[in-house]
Amino acid sequence: RDQTLVEVEVGPVPAGTSRFELVGDAPNPTLIPPDDLMGVTVVLVCCGYVGQEFLRIGYYVNNEAPEGVEPTVQSVVRTLLADQPRVTRLDIDWSVPPPPEEE
Repeated sequence: RDQTLVEVEVGPVPAGTSRFELVGDAPNPTLIPPDDLMGVTVVLVCCGYVGQEFLRIGYYVNNEAPEGVEPTVQSVVRTLLADQPRVTRLDIDWSVPPPPEEE
């Protein structure tokens, strides 16, 4: 089951390359089916502009318990494969004006 860990809005952002640090809560373990606790899963970072997704970055996460230890939420070791992201760029209409800011 998918869980949204954090949603943020940034901007305006100047054209070019930008870097952001996202910090969010961990997934709610009670929403993870026991059969999905171990193995490989994905963390997705999706970026959009005026309702149009233009960038998706996926990071694989390997979940495993130490050998001989019963797999539980507390014993699972999570390894984020941060050096191997899957990046998808999507063409969008950048000329669409953003909605007016609320006061």
